[in-house]
Amino acid sequence: MPDIELDLEMQEDMPKFNMDIVDGLACKSLLNAKELVDQRIRCAEKSYPEGFEFIGSYRCHPLEAVRVMATVMSRGDRSVPTSDLAVSDVYLVKYQFAFNGKMLYPRYFYLPAPRRGNLFRILGKEFSMSPVATDPCFSIGPDSVFIRTNRAPITFRYEIGTVTMDRDYGAEKPFETGEQLSTDIAYTWVHNRGGINNRTGKSDTIALGRVVTTLPHYLFAKYGMKETFKRFGRCDVTITTVDELKANPPDLKKYCVFESDGVKPSTLKTKVAYSTIRSPIALVIPRAQFTPLVQTFVASFFYIVDHFPERTDIEELGGTWLWLLWLGYVLAGDQLGPAKLVENMETHLSNLDDYIDMEAQRMLFEEEALVIEDLYELFVYVLQHMSEMLENGSRDIGSMYGKRLVTAPYVLRDIFEQIFLCLFEIINNRKRKHGVDDFNKILGKYFMPTKIFDLRKTSIKPFMSSVSTPGDNLIPKIVSRLVMQSQTSGQRKPQNINVNDPQSHLHSSSMETGNHTLLPKNGPLAKNTANMTMDLDANFTIRKKESMAAVVEHIDEAIRRH
Repeated sequence: MPDIELDLEMQEDMPKFNMDIVDGLACKSLLNAKELVDQRIRCAEKSYPEGFEFIGSYRCHPLEAVRVMATVMSRGDRSVPTSDLAVSDVYLVKYQFAFNGKMLYPRYFYLPAPRRGNLFRILGKEFSMSPVATDPCFSIGPDSVFIRTNRAPITFRYEIGTVTMDRDYGAEKPFETGEQLSTDIAYTWVHNRGGINNRTGKSDTIALGRVVTTLPHYLFAKYGMKETFKRFGRCDVTITTVDELKANPPDLKKYCVFESDGVKPSTLKTKVAYSTIRSPIALVIPRAQFTPLVQTFVASFFYIVDHFPERTDIEELGGTWLWLLWLGYVLAGDQLGPAKLVENMETHLSNLDDYIDMEAQRMLFEEEALVIEDLYELFVYVLQHMSEMLENGSRDIGSMYGKRLVTAPYVLRDIFEQIFLCLFEIINNRKRKHGVDDFNKILGKYFMPTKIFDLRKTSIKPFMSSVSTPGDNLIPKIVSRLVMQSQTSGQRKPQNINVNDPQSHLHSSSMETGNHTLLPKNGPLAKNTANMTMDLDANFTIRKKESMAAVVEHIDEAIRRH
């Protein structure tokens, strides 16, 4: 007879399967899909037009679902309402809005209900959902910092700004004095038409998509340039001109003086010699108040001013109007009049007020111990700490420890985008008064019941794959599959490894978290597979196992030697 005691000891020493991974993380992550969609609708509630309100959402009775399937989903060229009888793992949710107490037409979304093993049928065809390994709060890339909020993901990068500092205007040849000061300026695109999404190319002033929207530019447009220096930099800035400084040279022991470096920006379209039109504006700052954050504000100030050297009105530069206009030029070109551009940018800024909702505030506090009230405070934090985050994050950029396995935000992304676009259109034009018919039209335009079926487009959905497995064992090709966050940023599913991406480099943590017996052919990295015994916390964040510490350390030393 076998030794029962020995058998029990062996069982205790054997690694235990994590049943959340074996059963499929998507099943558990999407249990609250309805609540997540509700959160997206309510995230802009403070900005809703007066009288407009979201009443709530309700899971539809099967009879109502059949009725909606036979009407909303039917093609316009069919004389008789029909339903697609192919099976889909979805359920129908009704969303009810009202205006001035009058109920608007109900709107619908199908939401996913995946089966055990991350399996998900769409119109009879079998697919699987794979978790995405993300960072819980800030994701650090080689040259970027990324954060996901309920409203939209935000990626911060940096541009170099150069100014001339401490020119001695009391000297005989002042333009032969001073030094060049170069600064990293963080920027981001938080506008639908900004950056790579802007394809108009109609600006007569700026090469769109290359002039970036720096974070200080947003602060200047929101609070005014002088108020931004005072509120966030604790600095009293004086806007003056080079001619004034020549007439009354400042004491360089007490003050820092800045002006344009005089180099024509490559994005400025002009055939005139730039030396003849360069900006005459200068900034004077008490030396005791000069900090790295103030330095970033100064560099950003001249980064934009150098593109518009003809604007020299000191009062305009100190306020918000001119910065709103310039923000409009960068984002939308100059095809609209100044008044309309400023109005559009004011609406754009009001929409940004809802980016940092209660969920984002909670995430920032729990993960980073940050008390951030709005997006502008987040901008200031990034301006102050981006260099530090990039430097520290690059050391362990390839580590799997601390990564969070996320499914719901990616699976529901298309629905979230529809909600965002819908609310943007409702909130966008504050001068126009919408009526019941207007709201019904806008909601009907964006609430597409079958939007979730777009998950079939696996070529642009790296976390989705069609299922082709010969047996009942779902571990090898389905539940063991992971997708890295960097692989979800493009428009097309990556076909090969990006050897220049530090996250693709070998890291000792994958010895514990990866499955080395199931490496995919198109990407033989253990980071793209999940070890069935991986240790996860309640939020599906990967934790180190103390029992594996010695082995991982040994592997780490071996990697460093090679």
